[in-house]
Amino acid sequence: MANTSSTPRVGAPQVVDPRYLGRPVHRLAEVAQRLHDDLERSWVQPFNRHHRAALSLDGLRFGAVQPRPGRWTAYAAEDGRLQFMLDRSAALCVLGYRYGLSREQLPPACDPTQVGETSTEERLVRQLGRQWLAVLLARCRDGLEGAVPASAAQPEGLGGCPAPAQGWQLDFELQDADSGVRGRGAFVLDAFWMERLFKWLEPMRRSRGREQRDAARPFPHRLGLTLTARLLQQDMPLGRLLDLRPGEVLPVRLGATDVLIDDARLFTATVAERQGKLCLTSFQDAE
Repeated sequence: MANTSSTPRVGAPQVVDPRYLGRPVHRLAEVAQRLHDDLERSWVQPFNRHHRAALSLDGLRFGAVQPRPGRWTAYAAEDGRLQFMLDRSAALCVLGYRYGLSREQLPPACDPTQVGETSTEERLVRQLGRQWLAVLLARCRDGLEGAVPASAAQPEGLGGCPAPAQGWQLDFELQDADSGVRGRGAFVLDAFWMERLFKWLEPMRRSRGREQRDAARPFPHRLGLTLTARLLQQDMPLGRLLDLRPGEVLPVRLGATDVLIDDARLFTATVAERQGKLCLTSFQDAE
């Protein structure tokens, strides 16, 4: 009898961005869910009532930027930069409802292979990008508990741009239940806005009650010192360093980590992960 067993397939390893080690990445799903509710309340439901449509937003999720063909638009807000894209089928569906097309007329009118691009469609996508990004940025500023204002300040449009190569991407799907038309889209946030997002996602480190209890402890237990963990040190030839290009990956392996106070090396420790945070464990006196 022939052996029909096969070797299990192993997926590609997930690439970890070292800039976000120890950050509350696991809470981005809460942001996506809250943003879904914000957009449904501020744009989808009013649009459906006014145009008798059945649009809905689904599948909102954060992840690393993935190459996605399409028409990307750039925006500026404060010191950050954002990008937005929406498949033509979804954009044409929104445009069709604005022009009063029926659900039976929408599918052929939303076929990108049959309908040429127009400046009206381009303006619509830019307008949607400004409106939807304003809601996202309001959520970044106000946190999960804050109420997004009805008229959030909109980012400044910068025009068309190439597909993004870095940042964090928030994917979504816009679909119409009546006509069956659907299309995908994405927001991209740069490092400035992701830093603001992570800042208020981080939980409070110390509670007020704990601070009062600490005040009664002996002085050596209240004296605070800043420990610095040197996670990685990599040596390479100057020529190799000059040859590096954006997007390249340097294979590294974490070993024992040096723990310092100022420039004094006091301990070595092992890096571990617990509930989405990096921790130091197995301390040893430095020789």
